[in-house]
Amino acid sequence: MTAVTAIMLSTLNIIFVNALLSADNAVILAMIIRPLEERHRRHAMVWGSLILVILLVALTGIANWVMRIPGVKTAGAVFLAWIALKLLISKQEAESTRKRPEHHSMVKIILWIVLADLIMSLDNVVAIAAIANGRFASIAVGLLISIPIILLGSRGVVALLDRFPILLWAGTAILSWTAGHILVSDNWFARWASFPGDDWIIPLGVTVAVLAMALVWLRSRARSEARVRQERPELAD
Repeated sequence: MTAVTAIMLSTLNIIFVNALLSADNAVILAMIIRPLEERHRRHAMVWGSLILVILLVALTGIANWVMRIPGVKTAGAVFLAWIALKLLISKQEAESTRKRPEHHSMVKIILWIVLADLIMSLDNVVAIAAIANGRFASIAVGLLISIPIILLGSRGVVALLDRFPILLWAGTAILSWTAGHILVSDNWFARWASFPGDDWIIPLGVTVAVLAMALVWLRSRARSEARVRQERPELAD
């Protein structure tokens, strides 16, 4: 097998594997960009994805070392669960942002795209590193081609979320479950919380906890707003 053929085959494998493993990335990308106007969504997706590709290519070379750092995946899982909760309970803020897009909001959303996708791509990075076998050209080309696939998928998810906002709960559940799986896969965390069935009990626990916190927060906010309307009827208009 020639070197060119080997590079082409590993590139195709990277495209397939990254697209296959990145379904949840499309969900979080859709949830993050949803508060923006259409034209701002495209900008956030493009810039966030370009930065992500650069970071993934750089990370692939040190993937195994990064994954061995105690607590890295645990911190990532906590951050991802927080984003899932934040995206669900900040619908009021999202509507405000959509009406009045601001530069700092765009920067914040691009940062969320990069950090969240980076955390969710840690396992992908290890798989990509193994497939590429040191061929960084394959890594770069493969990621550049597979990212548009994720972007197209996220656009479809955004359309569904716009039409059926209730699906935000399903998206939050998916992201929370993913955070739980990342948590379980961290050897540092496993030393403290390892037991039979932890590979599904902990993700389920994280998912239930995030959804419960969101429900409590939303109900508390609704009661508070109802009390304000009763005390100050003029604000109801």
